[in-house]
Amino acid sequence: VDAARRRLAEAESNLASLTYIKRPEGVADIAAQVADAAAAAADKASEVETTEAEDERLRGELDGLDLALIERQLKAWAELAETQSKLKTGLELTEELRDQFAEAKELEEAAGEEVEIQHASLHKVRMAELAGTLRAGLGVGDECPVCDRPVETVPEHDLSESMQQAEEASRTATIEHRDAQAAVVALQTKLENYEERLTELRLAEGRLKKRLEGVDDPPALQAKRASSEEARQQLAGTGAALKAARRALREAEKRKQAADERQQRAWKEFQHARDQVAALAPPAAGDDLAASWDALVGWAAASLERAGAEREAARTELTGLDGRAATLRGELRLSLGEFDIEVPRTGTGGDYVGRHAAAVESAKAASARLRDARAQRVDLEAETRRFAHEAEVAKALASHLEARRFMEWLLSEALDELVAGATVMLNQITSGQYDLIYREQDFWVVDHHDADMARPARSLSGGETFAASLSLALALSDQLASLARHGACLESIILDEGFGTLDPETLDAVATTLEALTLSAGRTVGLVTHVPELAERVPVRFRITKDAKGSHVEKSWT
Repeated sequence: VDAARRRLAEAESNLASLTYIKRPEGVADIAAQVADAAAAAADKASEVETTEAEDERLRGELDGLDLALIERQLKAWAELAETQSKLKTGLELTEELRDQFAEAKELEEAAGEEVEIQHASLHKVRMAELAGTLRAGLGVGDECPVCDRPVETVPEHDLSESMQQAEEASRTATIEHRDAQAAVVALQTKLENYEERLTELRLAEGRLKKRLEGVDDPPALQAKRASSEEARQQLAGTGAALKAARRALREAEKRKQAADERQQRAWKEFQHARDQVAALAPPAAGDDLAASWDALVGWAAASLERAGAEREAARTELTGLDGRAATLRGELRLSLGEFDIEVPRTGTGGDYVGRHAAAVESAKAASARLRDARAQRVDLEAETRRFAHEAEVAKALASHLEARRFMEWLLSEALDELVAGATVMLNQITSGQYDLIYREQDFWVVDHHDADMARPARSLSGGETFAASLSLALALSDQLASLARHGACLESIILDEGFGTLDPETLDAVATTLEALTLSAGRTVGLVTHVPELAERVPVRFRITKDAKGSHVEKSWT
């Protein structure tokens, strides 16, 4: 009956699917639209390719012409011409200045000679004046202070006016000589500056000539620059043309893509229609969309008549099988009722089989639950025996752990943890030299700089002892939370003195460790010290001073 029903449903489904096969409108025009769009896109692509080739050629031409280099070379030629012009002018001015300097030198020498002449004249007048001074104090018959003979007559002679004229002439000659010397010095300084400038210009000329060795002359460089500018203008025009061609190509490709998408949608529509009747073996699709639709529509019309005939035959067959199925249902109800399995009065054969299978599965589930309960009982009995054994072990352990022994064990474990933390601090402070260990009821150190030799901590120096003590204190503060009953912690540490015994390297290591402790553990570290180097590294300082009035506290920050 079920097979007959399926054949009837299949025949009716085939009829509905075949009725759906209809050719869409405009199928014949799609192929022509796709061909036209493809041809237009190919033309635009060829135009873009040609324009790109021209653009590449112009760019290659520009790459061979370094415009910046050409400008620099032209500038160098201009600088060379300017330098040579300045050098020529400088040479002319220098020669003129040399002539002026020689003339000034001659004038200076003449002025010097004039000064000597005037000084000699002044000396002569002064000597005459000295004789006149002696004459003023002599009388006739007096002894001459020069020749010690009696003076017979006293001559009358006044040299004051000659003295004034000689002094005035000497001063004038001296001033003219100084002016001549100043003019010589000024001209000499100016001449030296000119010669220094000439040297600079000659060096600049040499550098520019060396720089321009093998370089084209200015007309050739200007021609290259003009060629470069022309190529750039052509490139700008080519760039605009290339943008327009690419824009047109994108538009053509969009139109081609749109045509391709319409064709793809048309093919998908064809495939969808063909898939609806794929079970009926329709004709295969060809390369031409319109021809494929024509073949499919013709086949659907012929298949529609066959499907109608098959549906009528299936209906006739189903009517005969329904009577036979009613008889078989009555027989199945009687057979399954013997095992208390309820079955429907109507339904397919699958309904009866399903009820029987459900009853079988229910019986299997009940059997599995019984097996699981038995396995759980075995596990519980094994766990009960394990707990009893653990209880016996705990009882024996309690008898061995008396209060005094347990306390010793606990303190030993705490001390081991304390030493483990302190050895990390000590190793960091001493730059890896020492590790701290606990041996024979005492603290020992392992010296890595002495072949890892272990020795008592009492053998350490004063500074090293302080470092070991500081390491233990810091480790104790770190592990206080784990050792305390209620999770107490040490938020601040005060270190009083002890830093004066440390060498500079150890002092720096201790300071670095304390700074890291404040940053990593968030603790406040207070230091009482007279060591200035350590005090300067503390960000907040309280400086205590004392005078006749008492003690004073001054707070400062770094």
